[in-house]
Amino acid sequence: MVKTFVKAIIALFIVTSAYAGTAGGDANGKLYNTAYFDVHPKTQAPMLDYITYSKRASFDVKQYIDTVRRIKEKYLEVYVHGRVVVPSDIKTEKVYISVGPNYSYSYGDNEKHIYYNGSKVAQDAEYFLVSTKTDKFGDRYVDYKISFHLYKPYDLTVGEKNVAPNTFFFSMAPKKRGFKNKFEKADIYVFDE
Repeated sequence: MVKTFVKAIIALFIVTSAYAGTAGGDANGKLYNTAYFDVHPKTQAPMLDYITYSKRASFDVKQYIDTVRRIKEKYLEVYVHGRVVVPSDIKTEKVYISVGPNYSYSYGDNEKHIYYNGSKVAQDAEYFLVSTKTDKFGDRYVDYKISFHLYKPYDLTVGEKNVAPNTFFFSMAPKKRGFKNKFEKADIYVFDE
C-alpha cells in the first residue's frame, strides 16, 4: 500500500512538472518570467515567440539579437509585452512603476519606448503612475508593451543596450507620499498560448 501511494505521488509530481513547463507556468496557464516577443517585418507575417526575463539580467538579449539580426530588411518593428504583477502588499488602486533609468531611447531611426495599459503615451519619467487591473483569477497587474523601431536590425550586437530589452527591471511602489522609498521588485507573466 505504501509503495502504491509513493508511486501515485511521484506520478502526480511528474504530471504537474510537465504541465508547468520550463518557463515557470502555473495551473492557471501563467508563464512567469516570460514575455511575448513579436517581430513585425514588412515582407512577411509577424513572428510570434516568447522571451525569458530575470530580475537580475532583464530580458534575454542574446535571444533578442539572434532573432532580429536574421531579418535582412530596414525599419523593423519589435514588441516585448506582457503583464507586471502588483506585489501583494501594495493595496493602492494606482501604483508607481519603474523599469530603471533606460526606459526610453531615440537616436536617428532607432527608438525604444515602454507603454502601460494600452496607452498611446510612452513612459516619460523614471517613475510612472499607472492604474492597476485585475485578471479573471483575482490577481492584480499592469499591462506593459516595450516598442522598438530598428533601422538596421541585422547590424545589432549583444552590447546594444539602447535598442535591446536588456535594461528593464520592473519594480512598483504604492501611490502615497514617500513612494520612492517603497519600491519593490515585481514579477512578470504572460498566458501560455
